[in-house]
Amino acid sequence: MSIGDLFRSKIKNSDPEVRAAAVAELAADQADTLAEIARDDDDFKIRRLALEKIEDTEALIGLAREAAAPIDQMAADRVGLILSREALSSEDEATALQAVNRIAEVGSNRTLVQIAAEAKLVTAKRAALDAIGDDRALADVVRESGDEAVAKSALDRIVNQGALAAIAVSEPRKSIALCFSNSSIK
Repeated sequence: MSIGDLFRSKIKNSDPEVRAAAVAELAADQADTLAEIARDDDDFKIRRLALEKIEDTEALIGLAREAAAPIDQMAADRVGLILSREALSSEDEATALQAVNRIAEVGSNRTLVQIAAEAKLVTAKRAALDAIGDDRALADVVRESGDEAVAKSALDRIVNQGALAAIAVSEPRKSIALCFSNSSIK
């Protein structure tokens, strides 16, 4: 402990164990403080601990936009985790679409794939699919979606020949595999 620690809050203490204990004592509704720690603390474990306590999606979206790697991606994944419940199970179209749009803002492809493949509402599935711009994630939608229309829409957007070939070789559904009969896969 340094002399300066006597005049600092526990959150700013030089000892990482003291800072970790201070973070553990913070309530989830102290999102601004937790976000500051997640963004700025010198110790990755403490940044992750603070991030995992945040429930406020706006604070998490801010971290996904501003924090350094890997905290930015962890915050995006956490936004996806929190909002995916609404997007997957909501029967209210506005609620589901708002959740999908917020997830798309932070670029959580993993969560968008899950929503495109599993959401109750077709509009939520389509919105998630529209937000995906990565061929690998689109290929995941093809493989994971039980909705053939969604799978075919994802397939139509894939441009990477290697991704298309991998799907053509492994696709068990005949209706999807037939899409390759007139394809230009080389």
